[in-house]
Amino acid sequence: MQTFIARSLVHPLRTAALATLACALPFCLPSPAAAQSGAPVITYFVCPLNMESGNFECEVGYTSATPAKVSWSVPGSFTTPPGSSNLFGHCTPGCPYRVSVTISNAFGNTTQSTTLNCA
Repeated sequence: MQTFIARSLVHPLRTAALATLACALPFCLPSPAAAQSGAPVITYFVCPLNMESGNFECEVGYTSATPAKVSWSVPGSFTTPPGSSNLFGHCTPGCPYRVSVTISNAFGNTTQSTTLNCA
C-alpha cells in the first residue's frame, strides 16, 4: 500500500500528525490487490470422526471470503449431503484408505489429506 503525505517544512511533529491523520481518512484505502480475497483456509480436518463396522465419517471446517465448494476424494462408496462439509463413507475393515478434501473458491483452492485404517 502506498500512502502519499504532504510534508510540512514547519515542524517535524506536524509531519507525524499529518501521517497519522492521512491513514484515518476515508481516502486512505488499500490497493486493489490488497483488497482481494484469497483461497479458502482449512481450519480443521477430522477423519475419521466416527468409525464403526466399515462405516466412517469425516468432517472439514474452513473459512472463505467468497462462496466455496467442498470436494472429497476417497476410494469406495461415499456420500456427502448437499452443501455439507461432512463425508460418510464405507470401507473394507483392515484396509488403509486415503481421504482428501479440497475447498475451492474464485481465488484458488486448498487441499488436505489423511490415511485412515478401516475398522
